[in-house]
Amino acid sequence: MKKIKFLFKSVFLFSLFLSNCKQPSIKIGIILPSKGEASIYGKEALDGILMAVEEHQEKLRNKNVKIIIKDNKSEQNKTREIITLWGKDEKILCVIGPAISKNAFISAILSQRYFLPVILPTATHPLLTKIGDYVFRVTFNDSVQGAMLARFVYENLKKTKVAILYEANEPYSEALSRNFEKAFKNLGGEILVSEFFTKEDSIFYSKLDKINSFNPEVLFLPVYANYVKDIIRQSLEIKLNPIFIGGDGWYSEELIDKNKELIKNINAYISSPFSPDLPSEKVKNFVKKYTEKYGKTPNFASALSYDAMNIVYEILEKIELPDRKKFMDMLKNFEFEGVTGRISFKKGREPVKDVFILKVLPDGFKYFLTMRGE
Repeated sequence: MKKIKFLFKSVFLFSLFLSNCKQPSIKIGIILPSKGEASIYGKEALDGILMAVEEHQEKLRNKNVKIIIKDNKSEQNKTREIITLWGKDEKILCVIGPAISKNAFISAILSQRYFLPVILPTATHPLLTKIGDYVFRVTFNDSVQGAMLARFVYENLKKTKVAILYEANEPYSEALSRNFEKAFKNLGGEILVSEFFTKEDSIFYSKLDKINSFNPEVLFLPVYANYVKDIIRQSLEIKLNPIFIGGDGWYSEELIDKNKELIKNINAYISSPFSPDLPSEKVKNFVKKYTEKYGKTPNFASALSYDAMNIVYEILEKIELPDRKKFMDMLKNFEFEGVTGRISFKKGREPVKDVFILKVLPDGFKYFLTMRGE
């Protein structure tokens, strides 16, 4: 946690250097969590943003740009407070973040009130970009992710009998569960049982015991990484060991690092908008630079946030005297080749993207195959 706070401070100080000791004419707001359920993504996202900022320092020294970092602590009320403050500050040109869907809904709604462009690097709920013209997304949404995972299970794994365990009243988990179920049934698969738990739960035996009675081939867990360890451990304790399938919410190096022995005993796959194993030269160069800088491999949150920051910088290079409306109009027609693949908003505020399937192994999340976006 101390390291996260240090990095938040570091980016702020570095932004003062970018502003070339003048009163900044442009501010870019970054809203990420250092605490709470989304903190595992906030730290990685911040690393990706910081690297992009450093790469562009010379290009934009004369643009008088300042990066403002705020910590929403994974809280909706804190998110509302920050976005309201930024909405009233006309020098805030755009916002990157928040990290997860339930907080992104707050920023999306307020973005319309203040005509403030918001770029969501990692939030995947399908309804977010439908809120209005000022909300854009860098990653795929849960309707795409759910459908691709359903295809992977049915067509690639050749499994037809699935159980689902999801978190109730959590937008990401509910949306991913619903979209997977719909797509899987349309393909001809069977959802044997769908169970839910609540945020306060840490004991899942009764739910898992019911699921076990249906003898599923696959257990779909559309949940965040903080739940995965306990659910899998308790599943194995009651001799429930199907193929485990997760979404991008599983992607956490901490999950791997602290549970290697557990992961040895399962067969599991997840979807992701990024894989450091991709053979592209752009990805190889990014992974090399990131690893040299931070001593670790980038994950999807760092890669998506790196791309989001680079999109902002590319637009800034092309706009004279930018304002929010001009920035939003530029985004509408923007195309970009990032480390997470092609990002184009020419058909709307949802990019067309491939979905990468990664295998969950004791030595990390390893690229398995690509599900092509349409």
